[in-house]
Formats: sequence, structure tokens, C-alpha cells
Amino acid sequence: MVPLTPFLILSAAPAIDKILHHRSWLATAGWPLLAVLTAAGFAVQVGAVGVKLGDYDGILGGAKVGGPWTLGLWTPLYSPVLGHWRMLGQRPVDFAWLQAPPHGPAWIVPAMVGALVTLFAACVWLGLARPVRSRIMMAVVAGGFLATGALTWFSLRAIYYDQRFRGNEEALHQLNGALASIDAPDPVIFLNNSAYFHFVLNYYKGSIPWYTLALNPKELLAPNQLRSPPATDPGTLVNDDAYSVASWFARRHRTVFLVMERGPFTPDAVRPLEWWMTQEFFYEGVQEFSPVVRLVQFSTETAPKNTDAPAHAVNYRLGSSISMTGWDAQPDAATLRPYSVLNISTQWRALAAPQADYKIGTYLITPQGTVAQQVDIAPVDGFWPTGAWQAGTIVRHNVALVIPKNLPPGFYEVWTLMYSPVDGARLPVQDASGTAVRDHIVLFTVEVTR
Repeated sequence: MVPLTPFLILSAAPAIDKILHHRSWLATAGWPLLAVLTAAGFAVQVGAVGVKLGDYDGILGGAKVGGPWTLGLWTPLYSPVLGHWRMLGQRPVDFAWLQAPPHGPAWIVPAMVGALVTLFAACVWLGLARPVRSRIMMAVVAGGFLATGALTWFSLRAIYYDQRFRGNEEALHQLNGALASIDAPDPVIFLNNSAYFHFVLNYYKGSIPWYTLALNPKELLAPNQLRSPPATDPGTLVNDDAYSVASWFARRHRTVFLVMERGPFTPDAVRPLEWWMTQEFFYEGVQEFSPVVRLVQFSTETAPKNTDAPAHAVNYRLGSSISMTGWDAQPDAATLRPYSVLNISTQWRALAAPQADYKIGTYLITPQGTVAQQVDIAPVDGFWPTGAWQAGTIVRHNVALVIPKNLPPGFYEVWTLMYSPVDGARLPVQDASGTAVRDHIVLFTVEVTR
């Protein structure tokens, strides 16, 4: 009806003109009729704007199966006009200036709207009471457009931090800033579920495609439910609706940004989709804006399976209980360019149960010995910490190094190592012969060219 309304008003213009400017029976009878129609128009709009469409649809659906297509069409009591007015006393009035500001209603907005309407009515009355020059009329019209635009801008600014869409949460605005500034090869954004859907829908203005995934019934642990063992295949915990969308669209892009509403410090969170991506793809990093607002980044090359034989077998011992048995690289090439992605999978084996949790550091080292790029994280993004390893446990750790755009040409070494997150102490490394080889392992060397 909205596109049709202006044309209906135009079609009634001759009748309205006769009511306003001619002395006849139509003018005598038309004034009350015009007043009634105007009041009815406002009444319809107040009911329509004051009640959420979803609330109205929910009332109809709750009253009868298929209610929106039966009761809403054929029963006057549930019709859109009367139905919305009946709900005004049952639901909070859905005026943005009343519900959106986190610190109370923005009364300045209706006050300014009332002032603008009053000014408009006064201009109309003066125009009807006496002849008005065309220049003055044009100035009034132009001023009306400018005033309406200014009022619209001011009103939108007044309700910008809309608490109905979590717009009053600073961490989410930091997330939005990070999404807007993404600079990664061929990115796509996934929301783990609909927790932040309305925020992203209202605030994110970027051009990167984004998808909201279906809520996973196994996302949270039930009371007294034990957590799945680290050796669990996380693919079995991801529901089919989320898996099909994530797997399909992720593989058609080079970089995935996963928006998570839970993290490692949320005790009842399983995070099956993040867990699955960590094993299926290559982890690049995470930005944590709060314990419950996180942005996890992955390179979407398919990672080797946990027990796949590595393309480059090695035999290093770290400390007394851990060995490194090999590594894979994608691309497995000696030359890279800035802004390309180097995917690295290292395979580890527990010789005995480690007595502490360690982090794995993967570094790109410049010819001068400084760190050009790095990823530091517990094994498998923390889903399989070393403290949970048993003798014979085999773990794949998949990470990706994004070659910086401004990295100078040269030969760069790729290192890996393990260290304590408590004091930063690195585990000593021995080669197959038992000879100490410092505190890190040089995996390979790559040449960065332009």
C-alpha cells in the first residue's frame, strides 16, 4: 500500500480542491469528511508503526494455525487496523525514540516532529488564507525538505545506539569496526548463530558477504553433562544445517571470519563450528573484543587429517614428553609474494603424558632474525591442549601465515616451537640423534618476491 498511497492522494486532489476553495454543498459536507479521513489515516499509521509486525504475526499464528492468512484477512477483530490497535495495550509501543535509546526516551525527537508539523500546518493555513508568491512558495517547499532531512538525520543519530538491536554494547561496535576494516584475500563472514544477527544487519555496512548459521542444539552443555573428549571428531557435533552452509560457502572463498558469541572462558560452551573449522582449515588468528564477542579468522585450504602421513617427515624431541613427526605446507613452494597465504600443518606425538599446557608458536623470521609474522595458540586452537594428551596421542596443528603486503623481498625462515604460556620458557629441542638444536625448529626457508 505504501507505493500506492501517493497516487490515491493525487487522484483525490480535485475533490480536495473543491472542498478547500469552492462554496458548494461539497465543501459544506466535505470538511467533516476530510477531517475524518485525515484522523483515520493517522490512526491507521499509529497502530501500524506502534506494534511490531512480528508481534502481530505471532498473535495471529497463536490464535489459529495459518492465522495470518485466515483471521487477518476475514475476521474484523484481527484485521490489520483493529488488530494492531488492540495490541497497543498488550505490547510496548514500538516507537524507536521511545524504546531504542539506552538511557531513556529521546523526547526531543517527538518535540521536534511536533514543531515541524505545526510549522507545516501554519504554512498551509497561510497559503489557503491569502495568495502567496511563487518565490515564497518555492522557498517554503525547499525549507521544508531541508528541515525534514535535518530532522531525519538528527532522529537517526538520537537512536543510533539502539538497545533493541544491542547497539548499546561497545564490544559489538568494536567488532563492527573490525569487520569494516577487513583486509584479507577473498573474505566471507559467518555468524555462528543469530545471537548478533540484528546488530550486524543494522550496523554493518561493508560489502563482504555474510551468512547467519543455524543454531546448533549441541552448542551448550546441559547441566552435569561432560565435555566431549578432545579426540572427538567435531564434525559430528555440528548440525547439518550449519555444516552445509559453512562448508559450501567457505570453500568458495579464501578467508573465513567467524563471529563467535562464546569463547574458551565460557564454561558451558562447546563451540563445535569453531572446533571443526580449526581442524578442517588453517587458523590465522582471533580478535577478542570481550569474552563473548570474538572474531576468528581461517584460511580455507583443506588441512590434512589428523593421522595423515606428513609430506615432510622429521623427528624432533621437545622436552621429555613431546615429539614432532613432520609437517606439510600449502603451497609447498619455495617462492611467495606479499599478501599470499602460507598454510602450515605440523604433526605432534606425545611420548608420555605432558605435565603442563604449552602453546605452539609458528613464526616467519626475517633475514635479520626478527619476527615478520606469527601465530601463537594452544594446539588445535585450544581444543586439544597438551595437558590432555596421553602417550601415543597424535595431533595436527594447522595455522596460516599471511605474508604482509609491505614485506621486503628476501629469504625467510619458518620456525615452530613450544613454550609455557605462564613464563614464556621454551621447551628444549633435540634432533633424532639426541643432539640439542636450540629452542626452536627450522621447518623450511621461503623466498619472498615482488
